[in-house]
Amino acid sequence: MTSDDLFAGRSTDFSARYMALVRLHERLKAHSEPMDSRVAVDIKKLLLKRAYDHQRQGFFLYREAAETLTTCVVRAGERKIVREALGTLIEVLGTTSGEVHRAVAGALGALPLKIKGPDIEVPPTDRLPAVHIDDALRQAGMQNRERGFDTVGRSLIFGPRADGLVLVFKMARSGDAPPTLQRESIWLELLHFRKSAFGRRFAIPKPVKIGNAFVFRLHGVPASRLPTEQELHPKGYAICFWADNTYFGYPNETCPGRRLGSRRFREVMFRNARILGRMAAMGILHDALIPLFHNRTQRGRRDDRGAYQWVRAGRLDRWLHSCAYPNIGVSGVRDFEHLLASDGKNGHFYLTIGQHFLSLLLVAGSYFRNKDTNLVGLDADGRPVDARGLFEKTVLEKIITGLFRNYYKGFVGRRFQGAVPLDPKRLSNRMIEEMGVDRHMEELVRVADQQTMTTAEFRSFLIDRGVAEERVGTYEKDRADIVINSGPHLGAFNAAISVPELIEAAGSMAAMCVAGKFWHARYGDS
Repeated sequence: MTSDDLFAGRSTDFSARYMALVRLHERLKAHSEPMDSRVAVDIKKLLLKRAYDHQRQGFFLYREAAETLTTCVVRAGERKIVREALGTLIEVLGTTSGEVHRAVAGALGALPLKIKGPDIEVPPTDRLPAVHIDDALRQAGMQNRERGFDTVGRSLIFGPRADGLVLVFKMARSGDAPPTLQRESIWLELLHFRKSAFGRRFAIPKPVKIGNAFVFRLHGVPASRLPTEQELHPKGYAICFWADNTYFGYPNETCPGRRLGSRRFREVMFRNARILGRMAAMGILHDALIPLFHNRTQRGRRDDRGAYQWVRAGRLDRWLHSCAYPNIGVSGVRDFEHLLASDGKNGHFYLTIGQHFLSLLLVAGSYFRNKDTNLVGLDADGRPVDARGLFEKTVLEKIITGLFRNYYKGFVGRRFQGAVPLDPKRLSNRMIEEMGVDRHMEELVRVADQQTMTTAEFRSFLIDRGVAEERVGTYEKDRADIVINSGPHLGAFNAAISVPELIEAAGSMAAMCVAGKFWHARYGDS
């Protein structure tokens, strides 16, 4: 299989070159003979030259070139040919940006992985027991209720007891259905069964049946003690579990007395990265490490509910707000209602792992910003606050490298050899420059979005996004689009993300994880 017709003559016409690539790719898919080694060399030259960056459809040519090589990787029987094709793609991945990088990362990320997650069966939840809080505590084995309890979010926390564990009653939100809570308990039970796969540093909560059921209706809690930040389900649906007393400890704490030192922060982040990678290798994917949105205000009227699709590299809505309560903690990964079982489809791992890396990098950025939560937004003169001094560049570089190496080790099962597939110094510089200065504060709230809110909801919406209560009355609902300063955002409204290097890093890291898993599944340690 040669590339003579691809590079024959001196013509660099886009259409001719693209159709030649398509023909080459089709022949490669249709025949089983080995690919000529010149194909990898010639395609590498094409991709590195980036001669079609100016073409509107240039990405599709680059993608065809990259997928030609991944077809060779999948179909070739000779290890030498596979190594050449895979090595070519990895070299291009680590030395390019823009459309070429996007095409190569996506092609590597689509390599097939035969990983299917466990089947989760959720029993019927039509008859759930109603249990008084005192009875629930006795059934769970908690003594000395007179010590009282705390609330975090929508959870009631009792303890800790002598062994350091706390008893948690996680309450359903008003819109939650019992099967959602039931699924979380089932995941906890399954992970406990497989906890030896993670080592001792993942404190997996242990679910408790109350009234012989994982999901029950809890009553008897004084209304004055119930969580007020979120509207709870009127029927009091809840689950119960024992958790490590660090379960609600976040790596990027804002409270000075609870903040982790940089060394401890790295240990927690690296451990969570490895846990996430190991879970993904088992076909268990966490779908929401942090809430990511392109525009969370439009959740109610968009088909995608405003959710962030990282491969599109759009503006990222309220990034610091998204990092406030990450689902990674001192005890390990948390909030198991967001776990999904992989269906084994190609590309699914690439998208989810990329989302994991993006989330981890954002949390890393928020760790430095949270040193001073008052240093945010615009100053008295309306200029963007400059918080770059809160960042430690060399520490951030180590975090970037460590996150990749630990996730790779968890997912692939082997240490990554060689340099990471990106430039940590350049990425840390760009993160500090864009995440350390709040240049993008504005959000446009369209009339169509205002009309979905009641007057009370509109008022709460404005206050939640930083509008002073005394100024709320100056905004007239449903009359015109309004501009508010709800950021910081990463990118201007309806524009691209202001730090595209984050997207490219997530793509590189995810692609290398998938490629590494594919290679070692086929060839082992060789």
